[in-house]
Amino acid sequence: MATRMEMKLSTVKRFTGYAGRNCDSQDSIRPDGGDRDPNHGDDNGNEKCPFCLIAPCEAVSNESAPWIGEGQQPSVENSGIRKEIYKRFGKIMDNLGVWYTEDYLDRKKNIGGGEWIVYHRREIMPDCVLDLARSKYPNPKDITYIGHQWE
Repeated sequence: MATRMEMKLSTVKRFTGYAGRNCDSQDSIRPDGGDRDPNHGDDNGNEKCPFCLIAPCEAVSNESAPWIGEGQQPSVENSGIRKEIYKRFGKIMDNLGVWYTEDYLDRKKNIGGGEWIVYHRREIMPDCVLDLARSKYPNPKDITYIGHQWE
């Protein structure tokens, strides 16, 4: 029987195998072959998510994706897993063009406190993605989440 630490390490290895794969461009293509427009609802009448600014919500659409995994108990190792999830979602959001929409750039400017922040290379992960990753891979109770780091 595997120890708890061995099980955690195997989960991390399995997850990083999924996360290491490139996001394919199929994430941004509609069934009819056209690109998804992140500025409006989708063809099924779904409203744009107020956090990730696309329809349907990208976190909800991918919450059972194999590269996210099934989650695990609170652990200090979970921050590394969450980081890989954030990178993957960042790539998906980039492929969909969300980082370049006027809504997102306005949000980034307001959160960052000025026009200069719009040109900063770090993007602000939407709350829906943060909630998904933190719910599946939480920190131990005595460790707080760091939050967005500009540098």
